[in-house]
Amino acid sequence: MGKGTHAGVKRLQSFMRSLVRNGDGDAYFLQLDIRNFFNSIDRRILFKLLQWRLRKAVQQNKIDEDTAVRYRDISHIILKQDVGRESYVLASPREMAVVPAHKRLVNSGKNKGLAIGNLTSQFFANVYLNELDQFVKHRLKCRFYLRYVDDFILLHSSAEQLSCWHLEIEKFLEENLRLALKQPEAPLPVNQGADFLGYIIRPDYLLVRQRVVGNLWEKLRMFEAKLIKGNSNRGWVITLLPELRDNLRSVLASYLGHIKHASHHRLTLRVLKRFPWISCLFRLLNDRFIPLWQPHSVSSYKGQQRYFRNVFPNARILIQCGWSYDCLKAAGKNQLIPGNPRQFVSKVIVRQQGYLKGGLRRRCVESISILPFNQSGVLLCKSYRV
Repeated sequence: MGKGTHAGVKRLQSFMRSLVRNGDGDAYFLQLDIRNFFNSIDRRILFKLLQWRLRKAVQQNKIDEDTAVRYRDISHIILKQDVGRESYVLASPREMAVVPAHKRLVNSGKNKGLAIGNLTSQFFANVYLNELDQFVKHRLKCRFYLRYVDDFILLHSSAEQLSCWHLEIEKFLEENLRLALKQPEAPLPVNQGADFLGYIIRPDYLLVRQRVVGNLWEKLRMFEAKLIKGNSNRGWVITLLPELRDNLRSVLASYLGHIKHASHHRLTLRVLKRFPWISCLFRLLNDRFIPLWQPHSVSSYKGQQRYFRNVFPNARILIQCGWSYDCLKAAGKNQLIPGNPRQFVSKVIVRQQGYLKGGLRRRCVESISILPFNQSGVLLCKSYRV
């Protein structure tokens, strides 16, 4: 508890609020990042740090001598490997050409570098940078300091003090850990926002990083190309394959889980406006996208029919029952509600896909036909029939 990226974001925001003092105090932050961190770790220095930690644990009676020797030997076996030259390259030459030369472990140098994918690498990285943490907290006496792997932030009421600390940190890293910082950044007022752990963090609110939003747009466009066929003149048809729809659900849940920690209401509305077909597949409820392609709690075939009729009130619905299909006609002339794409669904095909726990057939939407409408929610062709 109290760990992870979201905990780090909340802690940084609390630091900012403490410094700002309700708008009466000055507050600046200095954000630093270590250049090519995992490839630059000196394994000999790391092994010495591990040995020192083990000796200290023995002196404090936290572990016995035999256990310390066993841990030391295991660490030595892991760290003596030349991971850059002993690893297997699974990527093609074309894919490897995209990776910059300084990012490849094979170019990291003798006794340098940790493989990011190893289970021990994250732990070893924290052991290595614990020396930096102790230096900043106990030597520099920085009260407001936060680090996540190799990205760290210092806060102070004086920009000049932060600049002085910057020089001391740079010197410490070079002399003690053989590390270097990326391009130096000047201290900035906290009101400008810190781009940290996927968010733009300010004292009073959070925003989602534009890079995260861009990645979401890219993924949704990919799903759109796979799911939807048609055009704005004749309408669209959404074809739901089980694997594809489950992947879409996972992507939306993942991004919404990240977005909801920020000021996200307007961004969520942008998602639904930019990709209106999502509203035909999900209902947004309490910051969750609830899938609409199958009922969540029904005990009869009639209950399934009622569910699909309520979700798609203006559509002609074909539901598979055994080897045939039952047709549910549209429930009268329902008023079209602007901005709700489900009101423009003209035809829905529901197919049997296995069984539910009680023995009832599982019935899920296989395809959805949508009449053409514009972004303002105005029907473009009332006489069109799918």
